[in-house]
Amino acid sequence: MYRATCYVGRIDGFDTLPAMHVGGRSITTIFRDASSERDPAGDIHLTFDTSRHRYVRGLKRGPVTALHLHHALRRLTINPASAQRVHRIGVIFAHSYEWDTRAFGVMFDRGFKTEDDTRAPNGSYAIPREGCAVFLKAIAQHRTPPHRAAETAITTVHELGHVFNLRDNSGDTFMGKPSLGGATIPSGTGFLLAESRWLSECSRSEAVWPGGLDFRGASAQRRIHGNLQLRIDLSRDEVFAFEPFELDVKLTWPKHERRSTWISRDVDPGYSGFRIWIEDPSGAVRLWASPNHYCRPSDRIALAPGESFERDISLFGQSGGYTFRLPGTHRIWAEYDVGRRGTIRSNSVPLHVRGFHRSASALELLAVPSVARLLYYRRASLRSRALRQLEVFSNEHPKHAAAGHAAYATGRVVLAEWAATEEPGRKRRLARRAYESLRRAADHPGLGRHARKRAKDFIDNLERT
Repeated sequence: MYRATCYVGRIDGFDTLPAMHVGGRSITTIFRDASSERDPAGDIHLTFDTSRHRYVRGLKRGPVTALHLHHALRRLTINPASAQRVHRIGVIFAHSYEWDTRAFGVMFDRGFKTEDDTRAPNGSYAIPREGCAVFLKAIAQHRTPPHRAAETAITTVHELGHVFNLRDNSGDTFMGKPSLGGATIPSGTGFLLAESRWLSECSRSEAVWPGGLDFRGASAQRRIHGNLQLRIDLSRDEVFAFEPFELDVKLTWPKHERRSTWISRDVDPGYSGFRIWIEDPSGAVRLWASPNHYCRPSDRIALAPGESFERDISLFGQSGGYTFRLPGTHRIWAEYDVGRRGTIRSNSVPLHVRGFHRSASALELLAVPSVARLLYYRRASLRSRALRQLEVFSNEHPKHAAAGHAAYATGRVVLAEWAATEEPGRKRRLARRAYESLRRAADHPGLGRHARKRAKDFIDNLERT
Protein backbone atom coordinates (compact mmCIF):
# COMPACT_ATOMS: atom_id res chain seq x y z
CA MET A 1 0.00 0.00 0.00
CA TYR A 2 1.28 3.46 -0.93
CA ARG A 3 0.44 6.35 1.40
CA ALA A 4 1.22 9.98 0.61
CA THR A 5 0.39 13.45 1.84
CA CYS A 6 -0.60 15.82 -0.95
CA TYR A 7 0.23 19.40 0.03
CA VAL A 8 -1.97 22.01 -1.65
CA GLY A 9 -0.92 25.61 -2.36
CA ARG A 10 -2.08 28.59 -4.41
CA ILE A 11 0.64 30.92 -5.68
CA ASP A 12 -1.37 33.75 -7.27
CA GLY A 13 -1.91 35.60 -3.97
CA PHE A 14 -5.44 34.36 -3.18
CA ASP A 15 -6.32 32.33 -0.10
CA THR A 16 -9.33 30.40 -1.46
CA LEU A 17 -8.47 26.80 -2.34
CA PRO A 18 -10.74 24.75 -4.65
CA ALA A 19 -12.70 21.79 -3.31
CA MET A 20 -11.15 18.37 -3.81
CA HIS A 21 -14.36 16.57 -4.88
CA VAL A 22 -15.76 15.23 -8.16
CA GLY A 23 -19.46 14.47 -8.24
CA GLY A 24 -19.62 14.10 -4.46
CA ARG A 25 -16.56 11.81 -4.31
CA SER A 26 -13.31 13.00 -2.78
CA ILE A 27 -10.13 12.73 -4.84
CA THR A 28 -8.80 10.53 -2.04
CA THR A 29 -11.66 8.09 -2.65
CA ILE A 30 -11.26 8.26 -6.44
CA PHE A 31 -7.63 7.13 -6.34
CA ARG A 32 -8.24 4.57 -3.59
CA ASP A 33 -11.05 2.93 -5.59
CA ALA A 34 -9.18 3.15 -8.91
CA SER A 35 -6.19 1.28 -7.43
CA SER A 36 -8.16 -1.66 -6.05
CA GLU A 37 -7.53 -4.24 -8.80
CA ARG A 38 -5.24 -6.28 -6.50
CA ASP A 39 -6.43 -5.15 -3.08
CA PRO A 40 -10.10 -4.21 -2.49
CA ALA A 41 -8.88 -1.65 0.08
CA GLY A 42 -6.96 0.17 -2.69
CA ASP A 43 -3.23 0.60 -3.21
CA ILE A 44 -3.10 4.43 -3.26
CA HIS A 45 -4.11 6.35 -0.14
CA LEU A 46 -3.80 10.14 -0.38
CA THR A 47 -4.27 12.69 2.41
CA PHE A 48 -4.70 16.35 1.36
CA ASP A 49 -3.05 18.98 3.55
CA THR A 50 -3.42 22.78 3.16
CA SER A 51 -1.22 23.71 6.12
CA ARG A 52 1.71 24.74 3.89
CA HIS A 53 -0.34 27.02 1.65
CA ARG A 54 1.30 30.08 3.24
CA TYR A 55 4.73 28.77 2.08
CA VAL A 56 3.84 29.59 -1.55
CA ARG A 57 1.02 32.18 -1.34
CA GLY A 58 1.82 35.22 -3.51
CA LEU A 59 4.93 33.64 -5.05
CA LYS A 60 3.83 34.68 -8.56
CA ARG A 61 0.76 36.54 -9.78
CA GLY A 62 -0.31 36.16 -13.40
CA PRO A 63 1.03 33.53 -15.84
CA VAL A 64 3.72 31.26 -14.42
CA THR A 65 6.62 29.31 -15.90
CA ALA A 66 7.79 25.81 -15.03
CA LEU A 67 10.58 27.47 -13.03
CA HIS A 68 8.05 29.18 -10.74
CA LEU A 69 6.25 25.87 -10.28
CA HIS A 70 9.47 24.01 -9.41
CA HIS A 71 10.25 26.62 -6.73
CA ALA A 72 6.73 26.37 -5.29
CA LEU A 73 6.78 22.56 -5.32
CA ARG A 74 10.08 22.47 -3.45
CA ARG A 75 8.60 24.72 -0.74
CA LEU A 76 5.50 22.53 -0.44
CA THR A 77 7.04 19.06 -0.33
CA ILE A 78 10.49 19.70 1.21
CA ASN A 79 11.67 16.34 -0.14
CA PRO A 80 15.42 15.58 -0.15
CA ALA A 81 16.93 15.66 -3.67
CA SER A 82 18.25 12.10 -3.21
CA ALA A 83 14.78 10.59 -2.64
CA GLN A 84 13.82 7.78 -5.02
CA ARG A 85 10.35 7.28 -3.61
CA VAL A 86 8.47 10.18 -2.08
CA HIS A 87 5.47 10.27 0.24
CA ARG A 88 5.00 14.05 0.04
CA ILE A 89 3.61 15.33 -3.25
CA GLY A 90 2.06 18.65 -4.23
CA VAL A 91 -0.79 20.26 -6.16
CA ILE A 92 -0.25 23.94 -7.05
CA PHE A 93 -3.09 26.22 -8.13
CA ALA A 94 -1.96 29.14 -10.29
CA HIS A 95 -3.24 31.78 -12.74
CA SER A 96 -2.21 30.26 -16.11
CA TYR A 97 0.79 28.67 -17.84
CA GLU A 98 3.04 31.06 -19.72
CA TRP A 99 4.07 28.36 -22.21
CA ASP A 100 0.44 27.61 -23.17
CA THR A 101 -2.16 29.93 -21.66
CA ARG A 102 -4.99 27.58 -22.74
CA ALA A 103 -3.68 24.67 -20.64
CA PHE A 104 -5.93 23.68 -17.74
CA GLY A 105 -3.08 21.92 -15.96
CA VAL A 106 0.40 20.47 -16.31
CA MET A 107 2.50 17.78 -14.69
CA PHE A 108 5.67 19.85 -15.08
CA ASP A 109 7.87 17.71 -12.82
CA ARG A 110 8.92 15.15 -15.44
CA GLY A 111 12.44 14.33 -14.24
CA PHE A 112 14.24 15.94 -17.20
CA LYS A 113 14.33 19.19 -19.16
CA THR A 114 11.77 19.83 -21.90
CA GLU A 115 10.88 22.66 -24.26
CA ASP A 116 8.64 24.32 -21.67
CA ASP A 117 11.02 23.58 -18.78
CA THR A 118 14.52 24.52 -19.99
CA ARG A 119 15.52 26.87 -17.17
CA ALA A 120 14.87 24.62 -14.19
CA PRO A 121 17.66 25.04 -11.60
CA ASN A 122 19.99 22.17 -10.80
CA GLY A 123 18.36 19.67 -8.50
CA SER A 124 14.78 20.90 -8.83
CA TYR A 125 13.92 18.17 -11.34
CA ALA A 126 16.03 15.48 -9.70
CA ILE A 127 12.88 13.88 -8.27
CA PRO A 128 10.43 12.99 -11.07
CA ARG A 129 6.65 13.19 -10.68
CA GLU A 130 6.63 14.98 -7.34
CA GLY A 131 3.73 17.31 -8.15
CA CYS A 132 1.51 19.09 -10.67
CA ALA A 133 -0.29 22.38 -11.30
CA VAL A 134 -3.85 23.45 -12.17
CA PHE A 135 -4.55 26.82 -13.83
CA LEU A 136 -7.66 28.55 -12.56
CA LYS A 137 -7.69 31.51 -14.96
CA ALA A 138 -7.47 29.23 -18.01
CA ILE A 139 -10.37 27.15 -16.70
CA ALA A 140 -12.41 30.32 -16.01
CA GLN A 141 -11.89 31.50 -19.60
CA HIS A 142 -13.23 28.27 -21.09
CA ARG A 143 -15.94 27.25 -18.61
CA THR A 144 -19.05 29.05 -17.45
CA PRO A 145 -19.31 29.63 -13.67
CA PRO A 146 -21.53 26.58 -12.93
CA HIS A 147 -18.92 24.26 -14.50
CA ARG A 148 -15.66 25.73 -13.22
CA ALA A 149 -15.53 23.89 -9.90
CA ALA A 150 -16.18 20.53 -11.61
CA GLU A 151 -13.53 21.20 -14.27
CA THR A 152 -11.00 22.25 -11.63
CA ALA A 153 -11.51 19.03 -9.67
CA ILE A 154 -11.43 16.85 -12.81
CA THR A 155 -8.23 18.56 -13.99
CA THR A 156 -6.69 17.96 -10.56
CA VAL A 157 -7.43 14.24 -10.86
CA HIS A 158 -6.05 14.26 -14.42
CA GLU A 159 -2.75 15.89 -13.42
CA LEU A 160 -2.39 13.67 -10.35
CA GLY A 161 -2.86 10.76 -12.74
CA HIS A 162 0.28 11.99 -14.51
CA VAL A 163 2.06 12.12 -11.13
CA PHE A 164 1.38 8.36 -11.00
CA ASN A 165 2.73 8.11 -14.57
CA LEU A 166 -0.55 7.68 -16.42
CA ARG A 167 -0.60 9.03 -19.95
CA ASP A 168 -3.28 11.03 -21.77
CA ASN A 169 -5.84 9.05 -23.71
CA SER A 170 -8.51 9.98 -26.23
CA GLY A 171 -11.35 8.40 -24.27
CA ASP A 172 -14.09 10.03 -22.20
CA THR A 173 -12.29 9.48 -18.88
CA PHE A 174 -10.25 11.37 -16.29
CA MET A 175 -7.16 11.01 -18.50
CA GLY A 176 -8.96 12.20 -21.63
CA LYS A 177 -8.11 15.62 -23.02
CA PRO A 178 -10.67 18.35 -22.24
CA SER A 179 -12.60 20.25 -24.88
CA LEU A 180 -11.82 23.97 -24.94
CA GLY A 181 -15.17 24.99 -26.40
CA GLY A 182 -18.10 26.38 -24.43
CA ALA A 183 -19.18 25.04 -21.07
CA THR A 184 -18.61 21.40 -21.92
CA ILE A 185 -16.78 19.35 -19.32
CA PRO A 186 -15.72 15.70 -19.66
CA SER A 187 -18.74 13.49 -18.97
CA GLY A 188 -16.50 10.51 -18.25
CA THR A 189 -15.04 10.62 -14.77
CA GLY A 190 -13.50 7.20 -14.42
CA PHE A 191 -10.32 5.39 -15.38
CA LEU A 192 -9.83 2.77 -18.08
CA LEU A 193 -9.33 -0.79 -16.82
CA ALA A 194 -5.68 -0.67 -17.95
CA GLU A 195 -5.21 2.58 -16.01
CA SER A 196 -6.72 1.04 -12.88
CA ARG A 197 -4.39 -1.93 -13.21
CA TRP A 198 -1.48 0.49 -13.57
CA LEU A 199 -2.46 2.46 -10.45
CA SER A 200 -2.90 -0.80 -8.53
CA GLU A 201 0.83 -1.48 -8.99
CA CYS A 202 1.86 1.76 -7.23
CA SER A 203 3.36 0.24 -4.07
CA ARG A 204 5.24 -2.39 -6.14
CA SER A 205 6.53 -0.50 -9.17
CA GLU A 206 8.94 2.42 -9.46
CA ALA A 207 7.31 3.16 -12.82
CA VAL A 208 4.17 4.19 -10.88
CA TRP A 209 5.11 5.56 -7.46
CA PRO A 210 6.04 9.28 -7.29
CA GLY A 211 9.79 9.80 -7.25
CA GLY A 212 10.45 6.61 -9.23
CA LEU A 213 11.08 6.47 -12.97
CA ASP A 214 10.84 9.56 -15.16
CA PHE A 215 7.54 10.59 -16.70
CA ARG A 216 6.59 8.50 -19.73
CA GLY A 217 4.18 10.91 -21.47
CA ALA A 218 4.55 12.45 -24.93
CA SER A 219 7.46 14.66 -23.89
CA ALA A 220 9.26 11.66 -22.41
CA GLN A 221 9.12 9.79 -25.72
CA ARG A 222 12.02 11.95 -26.90
CA ARG A 223 14.16 10.94 -23.92
CA ILE A 224 16.29 8.02 -25.07
CA HIS A 225 18.80 6.01 -23.03
CA GLY A 226 21.92 6.67 -25.07
CA ASN A 227 21.18 5.21 -28.51
CA LEU A 228 19.48 2.03 -27.33
CA GLN A 229 16.82 1.32 -29.94
CA LEU A 230 13.53 -0.54 -29.44
CA ARG A 231 11.74 -1.83 -32.52
CA ILE A 232 8.67 -4.01 -32.95
CA ASP A 233 7.18 -5.85 -35.94
CA LEU A 234 4.12 -8.01 -36.45
CA SER A 235 4.19 -11.43 -38.09
CA ARG A 236 0.88 -10.49 -39.78
CA ASP A 237 -0.80 -7.15 -40.39
CA GLU A 238 -4.37 -8.45 -40.84
CA VAL A 239 -6.05 -11.12 -38.71
CA PHE A 240 -9.31 -12.37 -37.31
CA ALA A 241 -9.48 -11.86 -33.55
CA PHE A 242 -8.94 -15.58 -32.87
CA GLU A 243 -6.04 -16.08 -35.31
CA PRO A 244 -2.52 -16.43 -33.87
CA PHE A 245 0.21 -13.89 -34.55
CA GLU A 246 3.42 -12.71 -32.89
CA LEU A 247 4.89 -9.39 -31.93
CA ASP A 248 8.63 -9.41 -32.62
CA VAL A 249 10.62 -7.25 -30.17
CA LYS A 250 14.19 -6.15 -30.88
CA LEU A 251 16.50 -4.09 -28.63
CA THR A 252 19.65 -2.94 -30.45
CA TRP A 253 22.85 -1.29 -29.27
CA PRO A 254 24.24 0.51 -32.37
CA LYS A 255 27.54 -0.39 -34.01
CA HIS A 256 29.04 3.07 -33.57
CA GLU A 257 28.99 2.83 -29.76
CA ARG A 258 32.47 2.32 -28.30
CA ARG A 259 31.50 0.25 -25.28
CA SER A 260 29.04 -2.48 -24.41
CA THR A 261 25.90 -1.73 -22.44
CA TRP A 262 23.81 -3.73 -19.99
CA ILE A 263 20.04 -4.18 -19.95
CA SER A 264 17.89 -5.93 -17.40
CA ARG A 265 16.41 -9.29 -18.40
CA ASP A 266 12.87 -7.97 -18.10
CA VAL A 267 11.92 -7.45 -21.76
CA ASP A 268 8.61 -9.16 -21.11
CA PRO A 269 5.16 -7.67 -20.45
CA GLY A 270 4.97 -9.86 -17.35
CA TYR A 271 7.31 -7.28 -15.76
CA SER A 272 6.09 -3.76 -15.00
CA GLY A 273 9.10 -2.27 -16.82
CA PHE A 274 8.00 -3.51 -20.26
CA ARG A 275 4.59 -2.53 -21.55
CA ILE A 276 2.59 -3.05 -24.74
CA TRP A 277 0.02 -0.39 -25.57
CA ILE A 278 -2.92 -0.76 -27.95
CA GLU A 279 -4.99 2.03 -29.47
CA ASP A 280 -8.31 0.69 -30.76
CA PRO A 281 -10.31 2.12 -33.71
CA SER A 282 -12.22 4.47 -31.38
CA GLY A 283 -8.98 6.09 -30.20
CA ALA A 284 -9.08 4.59 -26.70
CA VAL A 285 -5.67 3.44 -25.44
CA ARG A 286 -5.21 0.42 -23.18
CA LEU A 287 -2.40 -1.62 -21.70
CA TRP A 288 -2.11 -5.20 -22.97
CA ALA A 289 -3.02 -7.43 -20.04
CA SER A 290 -0.26 -10.01 -19.67
CA PRO A 291 -1.44 -13.37 -18.27
CA ASN A 292 1.85 -13.59 -16.33
CA HIS A 293 3.31 -11.36 -13.63
CA TYR A 294 6.92 -11.72 -12.45
CA CYS A 295 9.17 -10.26 -9.80
CA ARG A 296 11.96 -8.00 -11.07
CA PRO A 297 14.86 -10.13 -12.43
CA SER A 298 18.28 -9.82 -10.81
CA ASP A 299 20.39 -10.76 -13.85
CA ARG A 300 21.28 -8.59 -16.83
CA ILE A 301 22.14 -8.98 -20.52
CA ALA A 302 25.31 -7.51 -22.06
CA LEU A 303 24.99 -6.01 -25.54
CA ALA A 304 28.19 -5.29 -27.47
CA PRO A 305 28.12 -2.59 -30.17
CA GLY A 306 25.98 -3.84 -33.04
CA GLU A 307 24.33 -6.61 -30.99
CA SER A 308 20.60 -7.07 -30.43
CA PHE A 309 18.34 -8.87 -28.01
CA GLU A 310 15.27 -10.38 -29.69
CA ARG A 311 12.16 -12.18 -28.56
CA ASP A 312 8.60 -12.77 -29.73
CA ILE A 313 5.33 -12.36 -27.84
CA SER A 314 2.13 -14.15 -28.79
CA LEU A 315 -0.29 -11.24 -28.85
CA PHE A 316 -3.65 -12.59 -29.98
CA GLY A 317 -4.54 -13.61 -26.42
CA GLN A 318 -4.25 -11.87 -23.08
CA SER A 319 -5.40 -12.32 -19.49
CA GLY A 320 -9.15 -13.01 -19.72
CA GLY A 321 -9.39 -14.05 -23.37
CA TYR A 322 -8.71 -12.67 -26.83
CA THR A 323 -6.80 -9.38 -27.05
CA PHE A 324 -8.95 -7.81 -29.77
CA ARG A 325 -12.72 -7.53 -29.62
CA LEU A 326 -13.42 -4.68 -32.04
CA PRO A 327 -12.96 -4.95 -35.82
CA GLY A 328 -10.95 -2.20 -37.47
CA THR A 329 -7.41 -0.87 -37.49
CA HIS A 330 -5.52 -0.84 -34.20
CA ARG A 331 -2.09 0.65 -33.45
CA ILE A 332 0.44 -1.12 -31.22
CA TRP A 333 3.65 0.12 -29.60
CA ALA A 334 5.89 -0.86 -26.69
CA GLU A 335 7.70 0.94 -23.88
CA TYR A 336 10.74 -0.20 -21.92
CA ASP A 337 12.01 1.38 -18.70
CA VAL A 338 15.80 1.67 -18.63
CA GLY A 339 16.28 2.20 -14.90
CA ARG A 340 16.19 5.75 -13.61
CA ARG A 341 17.67 6.96 -16.88
CA GLY A 342 14.37 7.04 -18.69
CA THR A 343 11.88 5.15 -20.82
CA ILE A 344 12.26 4.32 -24.48
CA ARG A 345 9.37 3.86 -26.86
CA SER A 346 9.25 1.70 -29.96
CA ASN A 347 7.83 2.49 -33.36
CA SER A 348 4.09 1.93 -33.68
CA VAL A 349 2.66 -0.67 -36.06
CA PRO A 350 -0.88 -1.00 -37.47
CA LEU A 351 -2.93 -4.18 -37.17
CA HIS A 352 -6.24 -4.61 -38.97
CA VAL A 353 -8.67 -6.92 -37.16
CA ARG A 354 -11.31 -8.35 -39.45
CA GLY A 355 -14.91 -8.84 -38.40
CA PHE A 356 -15.60 -12.12 -36.60
CA HIS A 357 -16.24 -14.80 -39.19
CA ARG A 358 -16.23 -18.60 -39.19
CA SER A 359 -17.44 -19.50 -42.66
CA ALA A 360 -14.51 -21.81 -43.38
CA SER A 361 -13.79 -25.00 -41.45
CA ALA A 362 -10.15 -23.96 -41.00
CA LEU A 363 -11.23 -20.81 -39.19
CA GLU A 364 -13.70 -22.76 -37.07
CA LEU A 365 -10.83 -24.93 -35.82
CA LEU A 366 -8.71 -21.92 -34.76
CA ALA A 367 -11.59 -20.58 -32.67
CA VAL A 368 -11.92 -23.81 -30.61
CA PRO A 369 -10.79 -22.94 -27.02
CA SER A 370 -8.44 -25.93 -26.60
CA VAL A 371 -6.79 -25.17 -29.95
CA ALA A 372 -6.46 -21.46 -29.09
CA ARG A 373 -4.79 -22.36 -25.76
CA LEU A 374 -2.29 -24.64 -27.50
CA LEU A 375 -1.46 -21.95 -30.07
CA TYR A 376 -0.94 -19.38 -27.33
CA TYR A 377 0.91 -21.38 -24.64
CA ARG A 378 2.50 -24.01 -26.94
CA ARG A 379 1.91 -26.66 -24.29
CA ALA A 380 -0.32 -29.76 -24.43
CA SER A 381 -0.37 -33.51 -23.92
CA LEU A 382 0.77 -35.65 -26.85
CA ARG A 383 -2.63 -37.35 -26.59
CA SER A 384 -4.38 -34.00 -26.97
CA ARG A 385 -6.99 -33.84 -29.72
CA ALA A 386 -6.05 -30.22 -30.34
CA LEU A 387 -2.46 -31.25 -31.06
CA ARG A 388 -3.56 -33.80 -33.67
CA GLN A 389 -6.00 -31.32 -35.22
CA LEU A 390 -3.32 -28.64 -35.61
CA GLU A 391 -0.85 -31.12 -37.13
CA VAL A 392 -3.47 -32.05 -39.71
CA PHE A 393 -4.32 -28.38 -40.28
CA SER A 394 -0.72 -27.37 -41.00
CA ASN A 395 -0.38 -30.31 -43.42
CA GLU A 396 -3.67 -29.79 -45.27
CA HIS A 397 -3.60 -25.97 -45.40
CA PRO A 398 0.10 -25.16 -45.90
CA LYS A 399 -0.63 -21.79 -47.53
CA HIS A 400 -2.98 -20.59 -44.81
CA ALA A 401 -1.55 -17.63 -42.91
CA ALA A 402 -1.90 -19.49 -39.59
CA ALA A 403 -0.29 -22.74 -40.81
CA GLY A 404 3.17 -21.63 -39.71
CA HIS A 405 1.91 -20.83 -36.20
CA ALA A 406 0.20 -24.23 -36.00
CA ALA A 407 3.37 -26.03 -37.11
CA TYR A 408 5.53 -24.05 -34.67
CA ALA A 409 3.19 -24.67 -31.71
CA THR A 410 2.89 -28.41 -32.38
CA GLY A 411 6.63 -28.69 -33.00
CA ARG A 412 7.35 -27.03 -29.64
CA VAL A 413 4.97 -29.43 -27.84
CA VAL A 414 6.57 -32.52 -29.40
CA LEU A 415 10.07 -31.12 -28.86
CA ALA A 416 9.42 -30.69 -25.12
CA GLU A 417 8.31 -34.33 -24.90
CA TRP A 418 11.40 -35.41 -26.90
CA ALA A 419 13.68 -33.59 -24.44
CA ALA A 420 12.02 -35.35 -21.49
CA THR A 421 12.13 -38.86 -23.02
CA GLU A 422 14.97 -41.33 -22.35
CA GLU A 423 13.80 -44.43 -24.28
CA PRO A 424 15.84 -44.43 -27.58
CA GLY A 425 13.13 -45.70 -29.94
CA ARG A 426 10.51 -43.27 -28.72
CA LYS A 427 13.03 -40.44 -28.74
CA ARG A 428 13.79 -41.07 -32.44
CA ARG A 429 10.08 -41.09 -33.34
CA LEU A 430 9.47 -37.85 -31.46
CA ALA A 431 12.52 -36.25 -33.07
CA ARG A 432 11.17 -37.02 -36.58
CA ARG A 433 7.72 -35.73 -35.63
CA ALA A 434 9.09 -32.49 -34.13
CA TYR A 435 11.46 -32.04 -37.09
CA GLU A 436 8.62 -32.16 -39.64
CA SER A 437 6.54 -29.55 -37.81
CA LEU A 438 9.46 -27.23 -37.13
CA ARG A 439 10.68 -27.51 -40.74
CA ARG A 440 7.29 -26.30 -42.00
CA ALA A 441 7.33 -23.50 -39.41
CA ALA A 442 10.86 -22.33 -40.28
CA ASP A 443 9.93 -21.85 -43.95
CA HIS A 444 6.51 -20.25 -43.45
CA PRO A 445 6.28 -16.51 -44.24
CA GLY A 446 3.27 -16.05 -41.96
CA LEU A 447 5.30 -16.85 -38.84
CA GLY A 448 7.22 -14.05 -37.13
CA ARG A 449 10.92 -13.47 -37.83
CA HIS A 450 12.11 -14.46 -34.36
CA ALA A 451 9.89 -17.59 -34.20
CA ARG A 452 11.26 -18.74 -37.58
CA LYS A 453 14.79 -18.23 -36.31
CA ARG A 454 14.05 -20.25 -33.18
CA ALA A 455 12.49 -23.03 -35.28
CA LYS A 456 15.73 -23.23 -37.30
CA ASP A 457 17.77 -23.35 -34.10
CA PHE A 458 15.62 -26.22 -32.81
CA ILE A 459 16.10 -28.07 -36.11
CA ASP A 460 19.88 -27.62 -35.90
CA ASN A 461 19.82 -29.06 -32.38
CA LEU A 462 17.80 -32.07 -33.51
CA GLU A 463 20.19 -32.71 -36.40
CA ARG A 464 23.20 -32.58 -34.09
CA THR A 465 21.70 -35.07 -31.66
